Amino acid sequence: MTPRGFRHGSVINGELCPETAKQVGVDHPERRSAAGGGDGVKVRADRERCCGSGMCVLRLPEVFDQDEDGIVLVLDHDPPAEVLAQVAAAVDTCPSQALSLG
Repeated sequence: MTPRGFRHGSVINGELCPETAKQVGVDHPERRSAAGGGDGVKVRADRERCCGSGMCVLRLPEVFDQDEDGIVLVLDHDPPAEVLAQVAAAVDTCPSQALSLG
């Protein structure tokens, strides 16, 4: 259950939603600050599974792109902490489930 005031994937006062923080591996309160660094979270893409919808690119063009066939390219495998919530949302909304965090 997401605490009151948070929506899954949201950032409030520089703090990630606790569910998102756990999902992206920064679930300790002292590491949850969205202003702090990428905390070693890695973005992965299974290019064979990608269907080329481009939802990730529309959401976060500084992290994702597409090749000439429309298949996902990860531009930043270790994105900064301030975009982790958006990255987690892109992973959650990928229609082919080709994106993951690790």
